[in-house]
Amino acid sequence: MSFIDDDRSASVSDIRISSVTSMRPEDELNNDEIKKLSEYFEKSREEIQKKVNSLLNFDFNAHVNRNMAKSASSNSLKTDNGKLNVKNYKPIDLETATNLRELTIGSIVHTFSNEWRRAKFTYRTGCDDLIYGLISEKNGSRGLILSVQAVLIKNLILMGYRDIHGNEVTDSEWRNKRKILKPNDVEKRDVLIRTIIEILWVAGEKNYACVVLNSGTNCFDFSAKDIGQKSKYFGDGITERLHIYEFTSLVKLEEFVKKNLSIFQKEDGCLLFLYSLILSRKVDRLKEDIQNQRLIGDMEECKISLFNLVLTGSAVPYLHNGSIVYDSEGQALEKPLIGIKNRNDVGILYWDPKEDDDKRTEVGSMLKTPKYPIWLVLMGKNQLAILFNTNIDLMNNWRLEQNFNLHFYSGLKKQEFECVIDVSTRDENDLIMSPHQVLKAKYSKFKLFDEEKDPEIYEIIKTKWPNCTISGDDGKDLMALL
Repeated sequence: MSFIDDDRSASVSDIRISSVTSMRPEDELNNDEIKKLSEYFEKSREEIQKKVNSLLNFDFNAHVNRNMAKSASSNSLKTDNGKLNVKNYKPIDLETATNLRELTIGSIVHTFSNEWRRAKFTYRTGCDDLIYGLISEKNGSRGLILSVQAVLIKNLILMGYRDIHGNEVTDSEWRNKRKILKPNDVEKRDVLIRTIIEILWVAGEKNYACVVLNSGTNCFDFSAKDIGQKSKYFGDGITERLHIYEFTSLVKLEEFVKKNLSIFQKEDGCLLFLYSLILSRKVDRLKEDIQNQRLIGDMEECKISLFNLVLTGSAVPYLHNGSIVYDSEGQALEKPLIGIKNRNDVGILYWDPKEDDDKRTEVGSMLKTPKYPIWLVLMGKNQLAILFNTNIDLMNNWRLEQNFNLHFYSGLKKQEFECVIDVSTRDENDLIMSPHQVLKAKYSKFKLFDEEKDPEIYEIIKTKWPNCTISGDDGKDLMALL
């Protein structure tokens, strides 16, 4: 590409170029020729200087980001060779959209609230002690975000147990220097990607997964007449616009999520993840899991089946171990109540103050004693938090359980500092307790004492460690953060 304009080239053509190329002595050029050459070189120098200045001031990063933003939608539809990925991509149909709506909010007429639509997976800012945490609002979507947060914390802790080459590190001093709960921006992005991939892949029994994207246009005509009647489906602006991408390769799934991570970090992000999770599990299998129940309740709160789906990959609506085939009176149930079959990586603790002591929801050991010391704690419909310890050996060494701490995370903006609960399970604690305290610890369930009850967060800890001694951050203050 020439830096010389056409009119400038025409003026230079008047010069006897042959006289220059023949390397005549300078005094053989007349004054006009010298003047024109001087003007030409001066204009060329100015033009080149402008080009250089333009390149020096050019913001390459902004240019790349703009192009990526413009092509993000089209790129997600393409493979490495630039052709449409027809094999893994398909538009949603009316039947699938209907199933998604009915499995979640239970209706094809009513739609998700604006609170759900705004929900997304973004890290909190402004609090150095909690930079590992995803932020949520106090609405129904909070349960989904905290469930994902629990798996994210597991992956973050495991990341801290490996060096830059991926090898396991046993040096506890190195682990402390690693600052497990203070990841940098790159680590936060990587662990979020890993968490999303893991949840979807486990739901698909580690051989299948789906990711959905909003195409921006309706994929079927739900206003058309079907068998002489108008469709009852009411559009919500997202479910009927989904493009479904299917994966049978974990590597391909990882590449796709890395490329499209931003869709989960903006409005509708949680809803797109929820739909991806349902389709990864597959509709028919999910219906079998939930046993005629739903993933989301009437108040748009997450139900136990959704917590289980995120944490275990199976959407069963119960927390007990295995299957229950008889009722409390010994009579055979019409259908068995299917619970958790295997010990899970992340656990669940449950406490509802409204339940009677003899009719409390049973939480089995598969969730109460998970592989890693991380629990999603449920205290009523929308009282949720996460308790965790960063030592992955806590659940496998009884000596470590004698004295330990639990980090508390609510996911809400009102928690602006790190909260830690100290727990002691040593038997000799009874020796330093007063007789009144010993009796209270043993017989409080019979309501013989009129003293104020423990906060729910303490009660839920004691479902795992009965008669433990709890100190550290005040339980009432912690409950105020929920």
